[in-house]
Amino acid sequence: MRPAWLFALAIAVFAPVAATAQNIDRFLTVGSPAHWVDTAERPQVDLSTVRRDIDYLFVDRQVNHGAEEAHRYFRYVEALGTPTGVENNSAITIDFDPAYQTVTVHHLVRIRNGVPTDILDRQAFELYRVETERDRLIYDGSLQLSYLIRDVRVGDVLDYAFTIHGKNPAIVPHFAGHFAQGYSVPVRHHRNRLVVPTDTHVNFENHGNFPAPVITTATNTTSYVWETRDMRAIHVEDNIPDRLLAYPGTLYSTFHSWQEVGAHFAPYYDVSNQHSAAIDAIATDIRAKHSTQAEQLRAALDFVQSEIRYLGIALGGAGGFIPRDPDQVLSDRFGDCKDMAILLLAILAKLDIEAAPLLVNIETRDAVDAFLPSHRAFDHVIVSATLDGTTYHLDPTRGVQIGTLDHIQQGDFGKGVVVSVDGPGMIAAPAPLPDYFEDVRDTFDLVSEPGAALLTSVSTYHKGRADAMLSWYQSEGPERVDRNFFEYFQGLYPQIEQLSPLELTVDEELGSVSLTAQYRIPEAWTLYDDGTGEFFFVHAQDLSQDMPAHIATSRTLPFALEHPVRSRQTLVFKLDDTWAIDNSAKRIENAAFRFSNVEHFVNGIYVKQVSYQSKSNEIAAQDFRAIMDDLSQAEDYVGVTLQYTFPEHLDPIAAFFADVEDVETKIKLWNIFTILVSVLGALLLIQRQAVQRDGQRFYPVSLLKFTVLALITAGIYPVYWAYMNWRWLKHAAAQDVSPGWRAFFSSFTNFNLFQRMANTPDSPQWFRSAAIPLASVILLGYFANLLYNRTPDAPEALFLFATVCTFAWLPAVRHVNGLNADHPEILRAHSRFGWPAIGMIALFTPLTALMIYGYF
Repeated sequence: MRPAWLFALAIAVFAPVAATAQNIDRFLTVGSPAHWVDTAERPQVDLSTVRRDIDYLFVDRQVNHGAEEAHRYFRYVEALGTPTGVENNSAITIDFDPAYQTVTVHHLVRIRNGVPTDILDRQAFELYRVETERDRLIYDGSLQLSYLIRDVRVGDVLDYAFTIHGKNPAIVPHFAGHFAQGYSVPVRHHRNRLVVPTDTHVNFENHGNFPAPVITTATNTTSYVWETRDMRAIHVEDNIPDRLLAYPGTLYSTFHSWQEVGAHFAPYYDVSNQHSAAIDAIATDIRAKHSTQAEQLRAALDFVQSEIRYLGIALGGAGGFIPRDPDQVLSDRFGDCKDMAILLLAILAKLDIEAAPLLVNIETRDAVDAFLPSHRAFDHVIVSATLDGTTYHLDPTRGVQIGTLDHIQQGDFGKGVVVSVDGPGMIAAPAPLPDYFEDVRDTFDLVSEPGAALLTSVSTYHKGRADAMLSWYQSEGPERVDRNFFEYFQGLYPQIEQLSPLELTVDEELGSVSLTAQYRIPEAWTLYDDGTGEFFFVHAQDLSQDMPAHIATSRTLPFALEHPVRSRQTLVFKLDDTWAIDNSAKRIENAAFRFSNVEHFVNGIYVKQVSYQSKSNEIAAQDFRAIMDDLSQAEDYVGVTLQYTFPEHLDPIAAFFADVEDVETKIKLWNIFTILVSVLGALLLIQRQAVQRDGQRFYPVSLLKFTVLALITAGIYPVYWAYMNWRWLKHAAAQDVSPGWRAFFSSFTNFNLFQRMANTPDSPQWFRSAAIPLASVILLGYFANLLYNRTPDAPEALFLFATVCTFAWLPAVRHVNGLNADHPEILRAHSRFGWPAIGMIALFTPLTALMIYGYF
């Protein structure tokens, strides 16, 4: 409920205006359109084709802009096709500003069964105060003429027209506006017309596809007409950036540059001749309490934020653009953004601090210059102050803030226009960003009380988030905030119990706020349905709420994102020494956001830290699917599940390592053991096997045996096969080679080995061409495997790539087998799975199984 003073203030301010506003004669006349209006015949339409609630037969908007005055003519011809259409269109409403506008109604005709009837009754108009922004504490005094149409039926056609006269004196001699050139509903005949003095240069900017205007020049005026027939309805995707016009349209403006916009409003903010004893006293008091200009600037901002409450009384037309006298603002102790900005400017001028107003847009922010230079581009004013070469963009309407000048949350609007006669026009106005606006650390103690989890949650907020949290804490009170935090965690863990009250810590210098809560989660572990174990699931909910929702569709228009967003959440688990968790890191980055997940486990402490930082306020349409895929992947890392399987239900491999403290050491020792045994076995096998059988060329072996042993032995068997081929070259072909060393470095010597095989008589052309590429692939696989085993954060794709590269041996094996096609008995002899092969399979299977188990 708003305080009583606000209600009393509204009554005091609006009572006189409301009383005079009831005199409709001041604002409303009935008459024919002015001579400049290009009237049109009423369209003749077969009403049997009307199937919609409202079928817009004719929409006509004509604007006549002069240097001192403006007239806006509107005409609508609408067919009502359903009861809903009748219900939604049974009244005509015309909004206007009584400070400088009046209304002339030209006609209101109802056509029923082809018969037109004039139903305009001037006495039936009612006048109402609108105040559409009163929920934002902004009152502009706008009024609404309302006409309740009687006896309206399905199938009727309504034809009405009116003109709004008047121009805001704060904008004279300039003007700017916008013509809609498309809607979400179809229009059978649509026309926009702009009439301006012939000597007036107007800038135009078109958005969307529609016909070019027809330009006509008369004696003293030039008109631009955009006319379309059978305009189709346009579907616009939701959540598009504010820099885009949702529907096709034409912007027009007589401002030629952003500098001209700033210069136009400069006289309204001139405080150079301000003489106020009250403002002098404030500046003197600030000087006495603060020695440096940085402290004085911070104190002046704090005075306006804490002493002037936000309330916009923009009565009088120009009130929407012209600030009130700073002395009046100080006396009233309330004002809107313009009023608070000019008061701060007046105080800073007395403190000899360089400052100027900055026109910004709360919605379009850094895309404010995406449109034509115009006063319509802005909806907010802040103050840009400069000290020692550093510029601070300060927003007096933010409410009380914490932090020194270098740590305070500055106005984050990206760009703005400096209000100055000779200013630079549009400038970049970035706000310094913290590492994180929200930084949450949740610690779960799973050791102190078996079966339960003791949770300590510390939420730290910086800059604007800190101001908002502190304001909420102070307005709601500690008990309500405490309860709100408890209910939040209760939604995650229904059985949670609170151990101590919420604790608030405020750092006035750094501008941060921390809230610490302690809870107990009884029976934190959940039993699996099959009773084989239990798990404890935690979701980084705070971070997840700051990430955009995943959307599994494509788009044709850019997608708006909240920006800037910087959040981090750290999940800490205190475990015992029976746990073994791998360290890992995952980073995802694209044009829209940066995501990071880092996990490490040391001495029973498992830490999972996830962070999200937006990089842009939109996603390009062509990038939408890819970025949404990245977002879906990031969501997979936001949660963590600790799983414990009861020993009697462990699979054989897991059971083998259940009581081993250093699993990695055990695997490495097993690896060394298997390699030594396989080397010894290979040496024994080599001694027993003949170098050459009659007619043998190189060392043939079946593709099946080679593939099975190559995969089982994790690449060791191909080395053995290479050795046997070098051995054949040395002893059977009498070539001077060292089989052992060449086999050991086979990843490099395969180039020579494969070339020798290719140069053998009767070698097919395909192998002659493939020999070097095959050896190259095997070498790449070697380096990929080396990098995977030597880099802690290497992607799993490297392991898969190295494994796939193993298959590059197969064409060479196939080639050797082809050379021995005339002696199939040799191939069969070498391809049998004898006891050496079976022994190697038995030896390496546990190690290979462990590698696969660890990978998946």
